[in-house]
Amino acid sequence: MSWLASTLLACAATGHKLPPPLGGVDAAIVPGCPNLSDGRVSECQWRRAAWGAELYRAGLAKNLIASGAAAHTPYVEAETLRDAMVVMGVPADRIHLETQALHSDENVAFSLQIADRLGYGVVGVASDAGHSGGLCWMARRWGRDCVDLPFDADLDGPRIDDLLALPRDIWGTAVPVQTWMAEHREPHMAKTGGYATSFPHYLKLAARSAFRRRPRPPLPPAPEPSLSDEGSG
Repeated sequence: MSWLASTLLACAATGHKLPPPLGGVDAAIVPGCPNLSDGRVSECQWRRAAWGAELYRAGLAKNLIASGAAAHTPYVEAETLRDAMVVMGVPADRIHLETQALHSDENVAFSLQIADRLGYGVVGVASDAGHSGGLCWMARRWGRDCVDLPFDADLDGPRIDDLLALPRDIWGTAVPVQTWMAEHREPHMAKTGGYATSFPHYLKLAARSAFRRRPRPPLPPAPEPSLSDEGSG
């Protein structure tokens, strides 16, 4: 998502932060961001993974949903986030994958569908400050409750610092080249009838909300592959 869209969503989310409920959320969505060009975990991914891991350790998130397709590189962002959080001490069976989202609205919309299927009631978004609030703002426009869980280095400062300092030897799982189209993927999706989104969609979401009209969330193009053999953690 562009910096301008992120800024607009952060502004829209101002004043809507809710504290985690007693006992924590049933699941926290950890939205993806791009791998490095060679597949290694990026600074953004490492920071979000560390935050998800700390929320789990602190009992503020019982489960985690790592979200993100191969949106900007041929590496699945959700898988990279999952691998990083496992290195940071989160049990693999507490992390569910959402592997189809190309944009922030899809991160939250597709992950909410996974949370519903797994029977999770209270859901939050764990990301950078502003971004997490923007995604929760979207969820609320779609009529869903959402707990904003913005990155907070003061939750357990020394541990967060230790997690961020771990060696970053995590690599993503490469998607076959023929299934990854980089900047051409969205026109192709639109031409073949799939859902494609861009900055104007965020403006439309804000406009419909301003007129108190409930927008529709995007739907995943196919059933989530990672749920085919997954239990409800």
